[in-house]
Amino acid sequence: QSGWKVLATEIEIKETAGFEIGSGEYRLPIMGRIDRVDYHPDLRCLAIWDYKTADTPVHPLKAHFQPESGWKNLQLPIYRFL
Repeated sequence: QSGWKVLATEIEIKETAGFEIGSGEYRLPIMGRIDRVDYHPDLRCLAIWDYKTADTPVHPLKAHFQPESGWKNLQLPIYRFL
């Protein structure tokens, strides 16, 4: 109702797709699966969904980031990069 449209689901990112982080000899390929991507044409904005099946929900920042040491799980910054 708010204008969001499902753009794609179950997007597989293969190692051969060419997405990498790092530089020089210290490059790592990025691979995985994105559950769903929505698009809002008026806002020209994407929303990336990652469904979790845990019994107890955990806030994304708590699950992925610690203020004293930084990122402990790179899933969210890698989504932003992609």
